[in-house]
Amino acid sequence: MREVEKSSDGDLSVSDSSNSIVQNKIKKKYIVAVIGTRGSGTSLCASMIHKLGIDMVSAEDLNKQNNGKTIWERQDLAEIHDDILGCFRKTADSLDALPACWWREPKISTHKRKLAEYIEGLTKHGVWGFKNNRALSLFPLWHEITNKKNIPVKVVFCLRNPGDIAAILKKQEYIDPDFTKLLWLRRHADFFQYNVLKRFLVLKYEDWFDGTLGNMRKLIDYLNIGASIPANHLAQIFSEAVPPPFLSENKSPYDYCSFIYKKLSEIDHNKNAYGEICNIFLNFSLFNNFYKNIYQQSLAHRICEDEQRQNKFIIGNLKNKRFLLEIDIQRLTEELHAATEELDQLRARP
Repeated sequence: MREVEKSSDGDLSVSDSSNSIVQNKIKKKYIVAVIGTRGSGTSLCASMIHKLGIDMVSAEDLNKQNNGKTIWERQDLAEIHDDILGCFRKTADSLDALPACWWREPKISTHKRKLAEYIEGLTKHGVWGFKNNRALSLFPLWHEITNKKNIPVKVVFCLRNPGDIAAILKKQEYIDPDFTKLLWLRRHADFFQYNVLKRFLVLKYEDWFDGTLGNMRKLIDYLNIGASIPANHLAQIFSEAVPPPFLSENKSPYDYCSFIYKKLSEIDHNKNAYGEICNIFLNFSLFNNFYKNIYQQSLAHRICEDEQRQNKFIIGNLKNKRFLLEIDIQRLTEELHAATEELDQLRARP
């Protein structure tokens, strides 16, 4: 029976000097992997773990910012992940699946060796972690490498309502909500279909904003860090560091993504939920039959949207040309009228 724990998603701020203290207290080396889809709170979680004392990014990456916010991601690791996906002509936003047993393909051997060396190099210096959304799809490779090297991995799985993720990405970046939900579904299928984990922590995004610190404590207990921080300090850190959540004003319809999300939310108190999730994604032919239908519908919808945008652009250009032509016609009409009058005057002379 798998042992699975659940918590939530957030951000803390403590002195960077705590890193060395935590590293000295932790005798066993391990990796913290913060994974989840885009918009699920992975950056929030990674920043909290980093400030509690585990290095989640390099010093160089820590100084990089996007719109005034730290990018909580190891850029060199992200490049390795992108190179692996590129071998199969995929990106982080690809909706179709990777081939079966893709991590054993000879064509990724160079990148596979590079990832193994990267993992071994950082683990020599103690406990470290990373946050990367691509790891949802690439986790079988991580599992194989770390198992061979006997390096434990503590997985923190960030979970958020796909309807809320779709709403915020539509509002901020005008991304089609159906595309966001399909991508959410595909990434979770990529992760759960291989059923390789015995224990991991689920961080439910919404629970961070219920007014308690219970979820923070669960994460601290799971990683065995920061236990000596007083409760009032945790509360202050949390209130200063965690931004207000984006709350969707629209109620999303109960669809297949909502069903999967509900099952994932039950993992902590329903011992059958994890098995049900794995069975859903392990029955890959059934899942693909369903997924391909909505994928094709979404693809057709996006193609139509692209065509509509192109047509609107063409129509706009044609309207501008027509407007300019109408001005030219008006000018030429006036010139013709003036020339006709002048000709009539010349003819009228004796």
